[in-house]
Amino acid sequence: MKSFDFAQAHDRLDVREKYFNIVNTPWYPGATYAKFSDAEYARRYQLTRAKMTRLGLDVLIAPGGPHHWSFGGGMLWLSGHWCWHGMVEYLVIPRESEPTLIYSQGGAHIEATRRAVYPRDVRTSRGGQFAQVAAEFIRERGLDRARVGIAEADWNFHEYIPVNQFEILQASLPNAPIELVPDFFHELMYLKSPEEQIFVEKAGELCVKALEAIRDRARPGVTEYQLKASATKAIMDQDGQIDFLIIGSTPMNTNRLTASKNFSIKLFCPDTKRWKRN
Repeated sequence: MKSFDFAQAHDRLDVREKYFNIVNTPWYPGATYAKFSDAEYARRYQLTRAKMTRLGLDVLIAPGGPHHWSFGGGMLWLSGHWCWHGMVEYLVIPRESEPTLIYSQGGAHIEATRRAVYPRDVRTSRGGQFAQVAAEFIRERGLDRARVGIAEADWNFHEYIPVNQFEILQASLPNAPIELVPDFFHELMYLKSPEEQIFVEKAGELCVKALEAIRDRARPGVTEYQLKASATKAIMDQDGQIDFLIIGSTPMNTNRLTASKNFSIKLFCPDTKRWKRN
C-alpha cells in the first residue's frame, strides 16, 4: 500500500488513491482526547503477548465494533479506537513486532484517527477489504505460515468476524492455520490497573453529572429525548463519550410501575437463602 505525503499530494486530493492514502496532513490540530499513557498500553501488550505465547499464537487479530456488549472489544483496549463506521474493525498484533490498526475509512477520517489512537501504523481498509489488508500486513512480517488467532468481537453473544472476511483471510493465507480464540481478553482486563481505575472513577463522576442534568431539566412537558440531550451534554462537556442512554420516565402521581398489578420485586432473604416476591 503506497502512502502519499501531504506536501506532494495536497493539490491533487481529487484523485481518490491519493486522498484515501494521504499522510502527515496539518488537519485536526484540535483532535485531542483523554487517553491512556504509553506505559499503560505497554502493560496491556505485555499481557496480550504473554497469553499469545501461552496459546502458541504468532498473530492475534483483535476485532471490535460499536455494539455496547463489548464497546470496541480487544481492539479498543489495545488501540484506543472506537468507531461507528464499520460493523467490525481490526487490530492485528504480531507476537514479535508492532501492530497495525485497520480502519474502515481513508483520507480525512483516517488522519483524525491517527491522532487519537496508540498504534503508529494505521491503514485504511480500502473500502471494506479488511481481510486483504490484514493478510498483506501478516505477509509483510514474514508470518504467512504463522498460527493466527481471532478473538471475539462481541463477548456477550460470542460473535467473531463476518464470514466473508474469515473466508478471504483463509484464502489469502493458505499456509497459515487460523482459529477462533474464545474469551481471550477477559482475564487480562477484569483487574483494573491504577491508571484504569482513575478513568473508571472519572466515568462514575460523569454518570453523576448526567443524573444531575436530568434532575435539573425534568419538569412537566419535557420529553425523554430532551432529558437525554441534557445528560449527553453533561458527559461530553467533560471529555466523556456516550455509549448509550436509556431513560424511562413515568409520572410520579400515577406511577405506572407501582400501579401495575403484575409488577413485583424479588428480594433475597439471607436467613432462608430463598427469593421472595414483594
